[in-house]
Amino acid sequence: MKTPVPFDILSYITNILVIESDNESLRAFSLLCKFMVPLCRQYLFSSVTLRSSKSTTPKGIGLTRFLSGSPDTTCRIKNLEFVVETPTSTSQDVLDILKIMLSQSTSLQSITFSSLGWPDWNVLHKPTKALLVSLIQLPTVTHLKLGAIKNFPLVALSFCSGLTDFSVSAYPYKAISPDSGQIVSRSKIPSPVSLYIRHFYSAIAILMRPPSPNVIDPIMDFSRLVDASFHICSENDASQMAELLKTAGRLQTLFIDYEEDHPLQLAGLGSSLAINAYQTLKSVKLSLLVDGDHHDPLYGLPLELQQLSGNNVLEELKVDVLVSVDKPCPTDSDDWSDLDAVLTKQGAFPMLRRVTLNLLWSSCDRDEEEVEALLDSLTRDRFPRLLQNSAIHFLFNAEHDYLD
Repeated sequence: MKTPVPFDILSYITNILVIESDNESLRAFSLLCKFMVPLCRQYLFSSVTLRSSKSTTPKGIGLTRFLSGSPDTTCRIKNLEFVVETPTSTSQDVLDILKIMLSQSTSLQSITFSSLGWPDWNVLHKPTKALLVSLIQLPTVTHLKLGAIKNFPLVALSFCSGLTDFSVSAYPYKAISPDSGQIVSRSKIPSPVSLYIRHFYSAIAILMRPPSPNVIDPIMDFSRLVDASFHICSENDASQMAELLKTAGRLQTLFIDYEEDHPLQLAGLGSSLAINAYQTLKSVKLSLLVDGDHHDPLYGLPLELQQLSGNNVLEELKVDVLVSVDKPCPTDSDDWSDLDAVLTKQGAFPMLRRVTLNLLWSSCDRDEEEVEALLDSLTRDRFPRLLQNSAIHFLFNAEHDYLD
């Protein structure tokens, strides 16, 4: 059957639906004519989500049959999300789909592990574990996201040679798999360019220096990082981050979110960046949580920036200061004026073009007069040098939110 609409127009419409993630319209579009089925199918099946349920389902059986009989579709699967629901067992249809993908997927690029609860990798169904590890080690896989799965064997990542984007938001890890006692040495280890890490306990330390005689080399090389995001919950997290940043020689953007409600410092950040990253780092964004007068409102940021003074290519600095509910913030601290002085010192940050400072208060019980006093306690007038500097676009914003 010939279609009255030119191929390039149909292809263009299909691409628009893909960009908009409109799968419902894409499925309807595939019914337009036989010609549209293969065109739409490659996008409709580009992402697959599987769950480790105990029982087979009609949907799972149907997908198994379809993929086993359609290698042209299987080879176009790009994204896999595996959700651990029942750690000790996996239905046969899900196992079959994983096997089909392992043998036929030539375009698989992204894998996400997530879970309901915090399952322990050690109690996961063994055939499932073997298939998942084999899938993440496919040379086509460039993106890996590890969710809340305890004791994932990080040594398995040393064989993910194509990995460029690594994200971990999980719980305690082990350096090696209990099923593997062989000596592990790799001439080519993964060198991600993008990193997101949260709730990482000792993950960074293990990836950089595996505490096992069986693992000779580092599991992962962070020297080529371009974008890095860290969510810091403890001094141990901050220390591991500082060690990693010492090796980052290509870093361009850095985001750090200090989540804990007890005093932390940025101590060591400046000296770590001054080793390698100072040559390439263009953007720094910080989110700082302040929990009362005992906090240093900027976590010692001015002192850390001095470590980079005169030797950097920093173009943008953004600092969000979030004050805990109904807590005070030392707006009379010298930190604010020190930041103003450090950033505007002659020749200190020659490439700096944009500085943003946001101060967010939140309350449940404060009255309007108290809120007005808070907003007046720190204003943009406290930063006279930044205001007068014609080379830097300075934005200051103080806001207040009432919480239910």
